Formats: sequence, structure tokens, C-alpha cells
Amino acid sequence: MLHADIAQFVREGYIDHPLVAGNRRGTNSINDGMANRIYEYKLRMLEIAKAEGNMFSWIMLHQPGYRVNAFLEVAEQMPKQQLYMVMGEMWTDPSLPGVSPCAFCEWFRNEPERLMFMNRIEATEYQNLPLRSVAYRACSEENAIGVSWTRSLAKAKAMKILLGGSQILTAVIDRDSVFAFINRRNQDELVLFPENARQINAEVYEDVSCNRRQKKE
Repeated sequence: MLHADIAQFVREGYIDHPLVAGNRRGTNSINDGMANRIYEYKLRMLEIAKAEGNMFSWIMLHQPGYRVNAFLEVAEQMPKQQLYMVMGEMWTDPSLPGVSPCAFCEWFRNEPERLMFMNRIEATEYQNLPLRSVAYRACSEENAIGVSWTRSLAKAKAMKILLGGSQILTAVIDRDSVFAFINRRNQDELVLFPENARQINAEVYEDVSCNRRQKKE
């Protein structure tokens, strides 16, 4: 029998609990006993993480869709340094949805706080950014305006394939427009202030080497 705490999160045969998720029907389904064991295990791990002050682990024990709410639940209990480290991870982790770039920029408007948002290597790179950087953005025509750019053309091309984007934009980014530099997943990312992202004079990148191959064919 499914644990009462989990049962109230079942919708049309699917468990969508903050700690447990899975389909109770069909292939790769999760049975009640397995769901209960996962739930009980995570409850124990939550207690351990909180006792050790490891709030990042505490947050990550939650299912992806609940991690932002989990963060908000414990944010006030975290030391400032740990708070900023966790928020930096939230920016780069694709399993942590719902974090507004505008909210991040407001929380970290002052440069000293932004340097805490970045790790040590990123902060050093940020402080040594040139006055202008050539950057790229993989996107559709509908979301051409955005805060996330990369200095790596190869990364932009890979992201275009991953996201199914229709184009790659390129622009020259002023250092003063950059909110943060993020590279913990080797993305070479320039995060712009939202107000500056709207003012970027971007052009569609044309792959000259690709055009040459097409002409030869």
C-alpha cells in the first residue's frame, strides 16, 4: 500500500511527490513498495544533510520540479557563502527550472556579491574580461533576446543542435554589460544584465566553411 504522504500526490496513475516520482502503470513503472522505500530513504538522507549543514544536498534530494521551492524553504538558514554557491549551481543546473534571470540579477546587483555567485576561477576570469568580447547565442527567432551568451562558437553550435535552435547569433559584448562569467561546465558563458541583453546589436552568424562545402557539392 502506498504511503499516505505519497498517495495525495498521485494524479492519473503518476506519482509527482517532492521526493518521489514515477508512473504506476505500464513499462518502467514504479510499484508501491519501491516508492515507499525511496521515500523513506530520502527522508533519512534529508535529516543527515540538514544535520551536517549540507543544504545543497538537501535541495538536490528533491525532485527537479520541486528544487526551487526547496531552496526557498532553507535559503534563510544558509550562511551567505553557501547561499551564493547554491544559487550559482541553480543557474547552471538544467534540472533546476523556474529561476528567473531577472531575479538573479536583482539578488546579485552589487559586484562583490556577484563574485560570490561565481566560483573562484570564474570570478578571476570575470575580473579580467576584455573591454569587448565576441560572443554567440543559439536560439530560435522567438527568443533571440536573452541573457545567456557564450564566447565559444563550438559550444553555440552544440547548443543549437541540443535545443533544436534555428539560428546562431553573434555580437560584440561590452564588459559593462556582463553580469557574470560562468564556466563550471565548460560553457564559457557570459551572462548579461537583462536590460543590456535587450540592447545588443546582434547579427545572424553565417558558417562560411559550411557554405563552401555546399557550393562544392
